[in-house]
Amino acid sequence: MSESCYEDIILVNSPVKSDHKAIVAYNRNIKTAVTKSRTYAKSFEYAVNTTFDVQQEFDRFYATVRDLHHLLDRFYSERTIVITPADPEFVTPDVKAMHGRKNILISRGRIDETDVLACRFGRAIIRYNSVELSHVNPKIRV
Repeated sequence: MSESCYEDIILVNSPVKSDHKAIVAYNRNIKTAVTKSRTYAKSFEYAVNTTFDVQQEFDRFYATVRDLHHLLDRFYSERTIVITPADPEFVTPDVKAMHGRKNILISRGRIDETDVLACRFGRAIIRYNSVELSHVNPKIRV
C-alpha cells in the first residue's frame, strides 16, 4: 500500500487560456527566504528654490525647457519633406514620409512591413477623398 508523501495538494488554474490545471503538491515544511535583498535607485533630483521669487523660478523653468528642446533637436532632428507639384493632391508630409520609409524597407528586403504601410496609404487616400468629396452633391450629374 502506498503512503501519501504530501500533506496538501492544490489545483491551480492556468494563467493562459487552457483546459488544463496545474497540480501543486507540497508538505507543510515550506521554506521561505529569510533575508530579502532590495535594490535602490536614485531618481532625478530637482532642487526647489524656497525664495519664492516668481521671476527666478520662471527663468529657471524656461532654461530647463530650452535644454530639453535642445536635446530633442539633437537626438530627434526634424526631417525635411519635399512636396512637388508633380505629387498627387492627397500627398501630405506624413504620406511622403511613409513613402520614404517604404522605400527603405523594400531596399532592406523587409517586404512584409511594407504591407502595413500600404494599408496606411489607402486610409490616407480615403481620408483625403472623403474630405474633398464631402461637399459634392451626388444628384447633380456633370
